[in-house]
Amino acid sequence: MRRTLFVLAGILGLSAMAEAQPYVSAGVGLTVVSVPASGDIGTPLSGGEDLGAAGQFTVGAGVFVVPRFALGVEFVIPGDVSFQQRASRTIVTETARDVIIAGIARYKVVNALEVVFGASVVSQHFDLNGDSPGFYTGGAVVGLDCPATINKHVAILGSLRLQLISRSFASTYGSVLFQPSVVLRFSR
Repeated sequence: MRRTLFVLAGILGLSAMAEAQPYVSAGVGLTVVSVPASGDIGTPLSGGEDLGAAGQFTVGAGVFVVPRFALGVEFVIPGDVSFQQRASRTIVTETARDVIIAGIARYKVVNALEVVFGASVVSQHFDLNGDSPGFYTGGAVVGLDCPATINKHVAILGSLRLQLISRSFASTYGSVLFQPSVVLRFSR
């Protein structure tokens, strides 16, 4: 592995690549998405939308191939976001969950700010009163991380992601997920 990095560094002219630094991370946060306002189906309340939120767990791994640039993956496992509406005398409950795996690139602008961007595959689970179809679709991710270094190998990050999802079903859920979280990152 190390020899491969040296060869790649020589081809790309990146002598600093010999100092590649792998990392792993884990964190907790929220997934916030727009949902229809509570009320009767077909007659949403003013504005037509509310915000739904659920807890989430995030794990990631990657490597800083040069001191300011890293490639990695992130896996986001959120809780269910639910809402209810009335249809005549029946209560309709909708629940959704978007499990995300994203390939990301990370650029360290300054020591306390990293810009993150990438592409994702999203497993969408949509449940309408017990009916649970599942869909896979693509998406994009953009975000910011603000690392606070504890020591040479550990940092705490304030993290913010915007997941842009292509909805593959006729859902009233929003296509943009707002995901603030706190992450612990370990590096070699």
